[in-house]
Amino acid sequence: PLHPPAVDPGQAGRLSSLRQKRSIPKEALRKGVPPSRLDRRGLTAPYIGGYNPANRSQFSAGETMNIYFKGIQIRNAAFADCQQLADWWNDGRVMAHAGFPNGLGTTPDEVSRQLARESDEKGRTLIIEYCGRPIGEMNYRKIGDRTAEIGIKICEPDHQERGLGRIVLSLLIKELFSTGYTKIVLDTNLKNHRAQHVYELLGFQKVRVNHDSWTDQLGERQSSVDYELNPQAFRDYSIDL
Repeated sequence: PLHPPAVDPGQAGRLSSLRQKRSIPKEALRKGVPPSRLDRRGLTAPYIGGYNPANRSQFSAGETMNIYFKGIQIRNAAFADCQQLADWWNDGRVMAHAGFPNGLGTTPDEVSRQLARESDEKGRTLIIEYCGRPIGEMNYRKIGDRTAEIGIKICEPDHQERGLGRIVLSLLIKELFSTGYTKIVLDTNLKNHRAQHVYELLGFQKVRVNHDSWTDQLGERQSSVDYELNPQAFRDYSIDL
């Protein structure tokens, strides 16, 4: 499948033929590429000391993801977004550090079929908008009892390195905790020190390093880092102090 649910490292099943003993990282399969390096000036200080439900952003009624915060909107991807998602996923500059420097070569029809398989219970592809303009995508996947795996990609170059990544991640993370998840996991390329820095600022703890665990689109061996986060360790960068 084009964009399957995120899975834990030991899961077999329908991804086994694609993974081929971790030849492709789960980060690449779900295309939830970690955020690029964010700016280091004028950032909102984080909320430290665990998740506080009183600090939730506005969240729409029901289970549909629709978060608003200071010009940022995070919403479920719709069929009208299929062309934009295909354009992003076919762009090697966007997909390079997920292991696809030549892009995925997908089509809007394939993206549409993927979205049709998603559900609020199992996980969704999400669109990130800023001031009404789509600038990237996120996703979450339920991979176990109260555990979700997430990914993010700020796709538009003029919105990278502006501090949006950690804010958008904060918004998604606290909504997932508020709906009952107690652990959030993700992984990234060992070479992606900028992403690791952002995750650790948010409170993610490094669980393991998987050396030479997958092969990218150019046949080069790559290593990955697994992270996890619980509500007590979460630092929220969408809180105004």
